[in-house]
Amino acid sequence: MVTAEEGRVVRVGLFSMRGAPFALEENYRRIDGYVRQAAAAGATLVVTPEGALDGYVCTKALRARQMRTVAQPVPDGPYLLRARTLCRQLGISLVLGFLEAGGGGGRTAMRNSCVLIDPNGEVTARFSKLFPQSEQWVWAGREMPVASSAIGRLGMLICADRTVSPHFAPYAAADIDAVVIPMDGGGGPVNTRVMQQRAREGGHWVLIANTWSRVAVAPSGEVQLAEYHTEGVSVCDLPKAQPGPAHNDGPPEPSHAEVLFDATSFWRIRSRSDAQIVEERPDGSGVARFDILDADAFVRWILSFGLHARILQPADLVQRLRRRVESILAAHPS
Repeated sequence: MVTAEEGRVVRVGLFSMRGAPFALEENYRRIDGYVRQAAAAGATLVVTPEGALDGYVCTKALRARQMRTVAQPVPDGPYLLRARTLCRQLGISLVLGFLEAGGGGGRTAMRNSCVLIDPNGEVTARFSKLFPQSEQWVWAGREMPVASSAIGRLGMLICADRTVSPHFAPYAAADIDAVVIPMDGGGGPVNTRVMQQRAREGGHWVLIANTWSRVAVAPSGEVQLAEYHTEGVSVCDLPKAQPGPAHNDGPPEPSHAEVLFDATSFWRIRSRSDAQIVEERPDGSGVARFDILDADAFVRWILSFGLHARILQPADLVQRLRRRVESILAAHPS
């Protein structure tokens, strides 16, 4: 763990609890206690598990009407208002997992969501699960916001979202500092090894608060925290994000790039607003063109696709990617 030094690190609190289905008051009381415990340990950002407030009812309800009784509108649902007051009182930020009412889909829509609440008690970001799988009456999310936080630029995924590697790609392209992942079940040491790879590929922290585990993986891929089979709070110290120097080494950064994506990835690229589709091929693959502001961040994003993407041009960007791969290999000698 990073040694805590005043002004140089930020302490994050991750806690595990399994909420009781539909028991909002009981679950909030436990969340309140764990948040206070993390804050007392020095945490300035605290992360709850997925669906902590409602007990992850989207797999337990018999009908949609029953689920809507516990869904919370953003930003002024009654339990969100209490969480916002708690953040103001403690001077901390909180990522809270809950069932959202509405969320852009109309009065009856529901989403599996989390929000980032800042120390002023304001909701500064909302994320809805992209890949709901078997969750009943839950709409999939369509946005991947990047938020400012105590640990720098923050992205969010929820549970099964982590199993689709391209979900990390937009965050890598945005050069974020950390991805937080509230979860309900699953995970474990095998998942942690996969998250080590995602952290290395994207150059960011991965922070998981699960119902039964807490995990923190550094951008190097080193596991800084791994607690399994327990309920409770763990804290981890992250270096405070600092503005990086301009990249003046190597070839000039290109203004655009063309990338070939195979069929497993191209379907997602087609819906991106920053992708200009150049070619669609019969096998489902395709070529897209991107404008580039930061070549290093773009290379990290392409690497997050593994073998599913290949830069076609310009040549200097291909060379930059090769140097990146060579440096990664050199850091992991056989």
